[in-house]
Amino acid sequence: MTEAPAELQLDPRLTDPDAARHVARMLQQGAGQLPGPLAGVDALRQRTRKTRAPDAAGIRTVDVSVPTREGKRAGRLYVPAEGSSGSVLFLHGGGWMNGDLEMNDALCRDLAVASGVTLLSLDYRLAPEHPFPAAIDDSADALRWMAAGADGRLNEGPLAVAGHSAGGNLAAVIAQQSRDGVLPAIAHQLLLCPVLDHDVDRPSYLENAAGLPLTRDDMIWYWQLYLPSAELRSHPDASPLRNENLRGLAPATIVVAEADPLCDEGVEYARLLEEQGVEVRLLQQPGVPHLFLNFPDMPSKSAAIAFAGAALRPVP
Repeated sequence: MTEAPAELQLDPRLTDPDAARHVARMLQQGAGQLPGPLAGVDALRQRTRKTRAPDAAGIRTVDVSVPTREGKRAGRLYVPAEGSSGSVLFLHGGGWMNGDLEMNDALCRDLAVASGVTLLSLDYRLAPEHPFPAAIDDSADALRWMAAGADGRLNEGPLAVAGHSAGGNLAAVIAQQSRDGVLPAIAHQLLLCPVLDHDVDRPSYLENAAGLPLTRDDMIWYWQLYLPSAELRSHPDASPLRNENLRGLAPATIVVAEADPLCDEGVEYARLLEEQGVEVRLLQQPGVPHLFLNFPDMPSKSAAIAFAGAALRPVP
């Protein structure tokens, strides 16, 4: 006799019912799995490896090689079928130690459809094999390549940078370096559930420390792998929220999840940017966890994608 499936245990912090059910199923299916810091780098990478998402209507993908100071890196262009009047460097999540072109493949397709601009997703180098600042260097070189036309693959138009989670950290750093003249100018920065500071004692960290797709212990481990020197983690290239001068940065769109350890730093960064005269649009999505943008379609995800896509769409 087949046993009835166990009843889903919904987390009261997840007031979005779709997100709550999805997380409950994730936890049920992963029962008994060691958490990432105990499983180790290789096991976590294997466990979270994704396959390529189905093609989205109206989007053409092209795999490319991106020249960097340390050799070629894989990249993937997401090109709207009706043409594009702008380009975005997209940097995937994964705690700086995990992920590849497939990790945020579906998200990139969604953003390309919602914005009508071309995205270049970059397979940057990962820690611990390549710790800070390797991922930043790869991202900077990719932006330079895009600004130069990407070997004729990009049309003229505004250039922007976007990133999810740890990729949001890299995107914020790239935006600051762009403002400083180290990198080509950008017209916008899109930060999706970004890591912006190394402080793991903010209220959102303590309220969402465990039992969700991203935990406090996960982030402590990611920081240890990415930047072993605790003293260097306060440098703006590691914790861009610590940069005292935010004036003159490109306009920012920031999406944060309410039930996410990283929520408070995203909200604080938006406040600091606004106080220093930077145009900011903030969406604080209620009742959803970190990684909700990787979940199946649900109203909260669709709303965030529409919000982000509108921000990337060039003004006619």
